[in-house]
Amino acid sequence: MHISKHLSFFPLFVLVFTSLEIGASASPNPCAESEETYSEGSFEVGVTRFTPAGPKGKLVLVMPPTGGTTRIDLSYGKSLCQKNITSIVVNRWTDDQEYNLELEIHDRIYRRAQRAIDILLKHSFEEDVGILGTSLGASHAAIASMRNDRISAIFLIVGGAPISSILVSSDQKVLREGKEKRFALYGFRSLQEYEAALKKVIPFEPLSMKPVRGTPRMGMAISNSDSIVPTRFQLQLKNAWKPTLVLESNFGHVGAILETWLCHEAKIVGFFEKNLSEPSWNIEKFRHQ
Repeated sequence: MHISKHLSFFPLFVLVFTSLEIGASASPNPCAESEETYSEGSFEVGVTRFTPAGPKGKLVLVMPPTGGTTRIDLSYGKSLCQKNITSIVVNRWTDDQEYNLELEIHDRIYRRAQRAIDILLKHSFEEDVGILGTSLGASHAAIASMRNDRISAIFLIVGGAPISSILVSSDQKVLREGKEKRFALYGFRSLQEYEAALKKVIPFEPLSMKPVRGTPRMGMAISNSDSIVPTRFQLQLKNAWKPTLVLESNFGHVGAILETWLCHEAKIVGFFEKNLSEPSWNIEKFRHQ
């Protein structure tokens, strides 16, 4: 059983390394890559920005998964840029690595992520903004799309809702071990009691939020065998938000992220090309005034 499981992933990893080698030797369209930091008081956000050489006016924020920015996130950023879409890969923000067993940490985690996104939007002049998020980054992206009237297109990779249900049901190591320790610390007697406590400290829930503008155009990549963001919660969000583009994978959480990138990156870039409007004014002229 273990051998067959590893063999099922073998072609995928061959494709990963092949793709990275091809990407390293290819000659992409000109894009300026820069590391930038934005701040508001003592709160800082660090990003990698990809700026196209051609006409500008569209922007996509890329929200990475738990653990921080990966080569996959940077690849999405570069590919978007090569289609004349400015992209900002969000690498870090103040206290984003905080970890403890306090229930209130979830309030801080989600509020900080939204503050980071708000700061980036304040420093961006593009009219129409998209957001691409993976795993935990998909939760941050989903919330942001409901809160910000400039976000008109969103693509979620293995994201789901409700957030409290994912935290209770996930078999991700940190969440699973944290749940066990919290049961001992707080004396929870059931999963239902634990989830009820989480709901009180999670400040945003995508399924119950009303968009501040019309519902954004949405796409999703779903894993049909996910236990980290359990598949049933990905489907729950899909059924509620009715995305126009749905990509499916039979791999688990990590395999689905890899397969989506390897096989469907062009579709995701095309989704944003199609669903972000052309600017109605000269952004470069505005920036230099």
